[in-house]
Amino acid sequence: MKAAFIVDGSLPIGVLANCAAVLGTSLGATHPDIVGAPLSDASGTVHPGITGLPLPILAADPELLSRIFREASYDTAIAATAFNDIARSCLSYADYEARLKASDYGSLRFLGILLVGPPKAINRLTGSLPLLR
Repeated sequence: MKAAFIVDGSLPIGVLANCAAVLGTSLGATHPDIVGAPLSDASGTVHPGITGLPLPILAADPELLSRIFREASYDTAIAATAFNDIARSCLSYADYEARLKASDYGSLRFLGILLVGPPKAINRLTGSLPLLR
């Protein structure tokens, strides 16, 4: 299994961090098996498990994010999750649900997406994208 975050690299750093955090929460919820067991340091302090999977954060413009998400959505081997402008502006999940249901795909501005699937399928969609810098 491979995962990749793809974000709009032109966003302010705080929005980028929020986007990655939201998508990371979805990743942990849908793939709890990637989180390792709690570990203890030499003093006995317990550290909750973190991901054992590399999580690259790549950059793309909003149009490319939309195209990649659409293409990934048609591939049954890939789980694609999006964070869009509607999600960012909502204060509750119920508000997000209502506003998303009333929105056409073409009107969404993608801030970031998360792709999870077989390495070959993920590489096909992300292989030419640069790391976020």
